[in-house]
Amino acid sequence: MRNTSVLRTTAALAMFLLPSLSQAQGTLHDYRRAMTLRDRYRDLAVDVADPPTWIRDAHRFWYRKTVTGGHEFILVDATTKTRGPAFDHTRLADALTSVLNRKIVPLDLPFNRFTLSDDLKSIELQIGERSPAGALVVPPQAPTWICSLSDYTCRRQELQRDGREGRGGRGGGGLAGPVRLSSTSTEASPASHPTASTRR
Repeated sequence: MRNTSVLRTTAALAMFLLPSLSQAQGTLHDYRRAMTLRDRYRDLAVDVADPPTWIRDAHRFWYRKTVTGGHEFILVDATTKTRGPAFDHTRLADALTSVLNRKIVPLDLPFNRFTLSDDLKSIELQIGERSPAGALVVPPQAPTWICSLSDYTCRRQELQRDGREGRGGRGGGGLAGPVRLSSTSTEASPASHPTASTRR
């Protein structure tokens, strides 16, 4: 008799709770909106730095950080503990505007990463597009652009007959292939480089 009473109580609670649980479940639209929250609000915080990328000489690195209105790329010399812009953001935006035929804003450059030549005179980068959620998406096979940091001219890397990208020309320091870390930069552990005192 007691078991029957318990079963009836359990059944009654289930009938009462199931409609509430079903209403608490989100729709597909709710999940999609939730997934875009990070992209929509990540740029509201200022001075949030991405992980550093070390240059081959092992005492200099660059990183990207959030600023009011977008992002800036910073170059740091860990030996002298000096830092400054990795390049002239305005001039590079103007150069990319010219070759891409669309307006590029200095604090919203269409790339997240770049490869800096050993002589610091040119960079290689791949152009991305903004998703509907606002995130910058760079396709894996996006063409490589070479931009000189002396006269701020950019050109698309030419393809060889076998379909591979050729080596960079004017601007110095161009390397074959898309932006990559293995050939031009060294990822180091935090213990081997003094990033804490120089990166802000």
